[in-house]
Amino acid sequence: MRTKHNPTLAYQVKKSNHWRCERCNHKLDNSKNLTIYPLDGNPENNEPWNLAALCPSCLKYIRQFGLEVLLLVYDSPGIFGNNEPWLKSHIAGIKEAVQFGVSPITRGETIPSSHHSNLLGPGARAGHNSGPW
Repeated sequence: MRTKHNPTLAYQVKKSNHWRCERCNHKLDNSKNLTIYPLDGNPENNEPWNLAALCPSCLKYIRQFGLEVLLLVYDSPGIFGNNEPWLKSHIAGIKEAVQFGVSPITRGETIPSSHHSNLLGPGARAGHNSGPW
């Protein structure tokens, strides 16, 4: 899945990442190999936090995870051994998307409020849908 964006936006994201994959930092010679991927699975969401410049290998790896898993990995480095530091520029948007019930697992359906609350931090409510989505 690729983001439905204009070529100018794709160029800007790739250029701001110095034509490197955000995750592995590999510099790609051909800009077509650097994909702009929507982390929330919504190809129409062109918010900066949602757009990640990824090489083919990292894209294949990251596509299997939803926002909830990315958030858990980032917030729990002791469990996974690596908190994926590249997520730092995306994490505020990921937390907000999870908080307001945008689920990458179901790609648009809301998250049940019960068992996801621990991923959001103190006072956050999963499944709360009064936000802009």
